[in-house]
Amino acid sequence: QNNRAAPAKATPTNPPESLVQTALAKPSHISINVQGNKLALQLSDSSVESHLGKLVINGKADANALLNGGGPVSWDISTVLQNITLEKLLPQWPAVINANAVSQGQWQDDKYTIAVNLKSLKGELRGNRIDGKGNIAITETSQSISNFTVNIGDNALRVTGTRQDNIDLNWNINAPKLAQLYKGLSGQLMSRGELSGSLSAPKVNATAEGKYLKFDGNKFDTATLNANIQKNVL
Repeated sequence: QNNRAAPAKATPTNPPESLVQTALAKPSHISINVQGNKLALQLSDSSVESHLGKLVINGKADANALLNGGGPVSWDISTVLQNITLEKLLPQWPAVINANAVSQGQWQDDKYTIAVNLKSLKGELRGNRIDGKGNIAITETSQSISNFTVNIGDNALRVTGTRQDNIDLNWNINAPKLAQLYKGLSGQLMSRGELSGSLSAPKVNATAEGKYLKFDGNKFDTATLNANIQKNVL
């Protein structure tokens, strides 16, 4: 193992207010097509279009049950992102993305069910294809992530898991070409692991291996991690 480290270079960051200012720096075109019945709304091809790209929303939200004794608020909304140019917000991420997601759910008092289906995430980062999908489900007693995958060029991330009484979360990172992800980053990284146990007593079992890693002047020929961690035990 031969590790050589140079002083890390300072990299500029974009605080949230700066991102908002950039997003609103140029005029946007807003088109809202809505029909309603009391507290129920139906959106049809409503959109926001700006220098960053276009957002299109279709679907319905219904709160009429609140008028009849406090029933649930429900929704079924689809969102489409078209040609979103991240570079204008984050210069270090010159990506263009398109996405299609659907959210459905109900909420009443302290009971709720929320489901988000990322049907597709597609785009390009420095000439490398972006492809992703996944599902998230949330209730007042549980959360789950299923079949969440993101591929950027030759690099892939997989996450799946649940949390109810106990946690069962698994991940797999296969990134043989880190240079495709970020300028100033190169090398290979492989990792897999599992988070289990409860929120009060979590357990982590993970491995990671990096080769020929470089990041803003820092160099590591090899780096390995084997972790088996329990609460209050290192």
